[in-house]
Amino acid sequence: MKFNEVDTNLIKNRMAAFWEHELYDAPLIAFTPMQKIAPTTPHHETPSDASYDELLARYSNTETILENAEQGIKNATYYGDTLPNYFPNFGAAGHAAYFGCRFRLKSNSIWFETMDFDPETDKLQFDKNSPVLLAQEKLFKLASKKAQGYTIGMPDNCGSLDALAHIRGTQELLMDLLLHPEFVKTSTMKIVDALTYSGDIFFEHSLNSEFGGSCNSWFNLWSPKRFMQLQCDFSTMISPEQFAEFVMPELEATIDWLDHSIYHLDGEEQIRHLDMLLSIEKLHGIQWTPVAGQPKTTHFIEVLKKIQAAGKSLVLMPEANEMQTIMDNLRPEGVRVMLQHCALDEGLDVIKHAKNWR
Repeated sequence: MKFNEVDTNLIKNRMAAFWEHELYDAPLIAFTPMQKIAPTTPHHETPSDASYDELLARYSNTETILENAEQGIKNATYYGDTLPNYFPNFGAAGHAAYFGCRFRLKSNSIWFETMDFDPETDKLQFDKNSPVLLAQEKLFKLASKKAQGYTIGMPDNCGSLDALAHIRGTQELLMDLLLHPEFVKTSTMKIVDALTYSGDIFFEHSLNSEFGGSCNSWFNLWSPKRFMQLQCDFSTMISPEQFAEFVMPELEATIDWLDHSIYHLDGEEQIRHLDMLLSIEKLHGIQWTPVAGQPKTTHFIEVLKKIQAAGKSLVLMPEANEMQTIMDNLRPEGVRVMLQHCALDEGLDVIKHAKNWR
């Protein structure tokens, strides 16, 4: 469907039912054909050798950013339960920038540079007047006024321990867990405070926009309330005991602040932490990521059944040829499917057959 043909009210009703573990009228399935390429945001077009000041100037050019984004949104084709949306992508765990952590561009992605920081003498300082945060606030304010027929996604400010890994560097942070555990705990919660402070600003604009609600763009899921993704990709390198000590407080505090939350479980290494995640009553669901080099989604069907049995929703990204196994083993209520590596005829065929998924 073209932009002006998308039945946004129907899709919003299906997504609202998802949060209640219910089925509105049909399973929640979407896909983007392999030949379609999502539009990029203007700061990704900046040369890789651009100065930091040049990058910040791009961030502040909100009119151009939105003009380019709207052109991409209106020129795209939408299949299944796909909502037109704008993703203000400032990098995963991007709230590290509010503490002075600088970023750079590489291969159409955003990477953060470690800071010169001594955990024994220095303290993290959240800058509420950070030029990055001010530019993002300016963007959200304008987008909330301009957006017609599309939703505004939340920035990828997600894992606060991941943000600390940006600031310290992964190897240094692993050592900090052993040598400076109190620094890690205190700093992580400071970063959570920055996440909630900035998030309150973004939610205010998103909830009051014409479309309303809030959205995670990269798995295209909307909520009528305050919704963000959570993650701790850093946790693939730590034990369950360390997860309980350093990650669970962050997750519980963030989940308590939100109305709806989905944890981005990035790879089979995180399965060892799953029982703790499922024990968080207010966590609504798990997003299972088929990581490159690891088995497909359906290889972990027993894990997915366990997640459903715990009363949690699922966001899945399988290939089309995995859908029969999924339909044979999982309930469609509270499941959001984003088909991957999907040809047009395959995706349409899945949607047709999934009408019988009960």
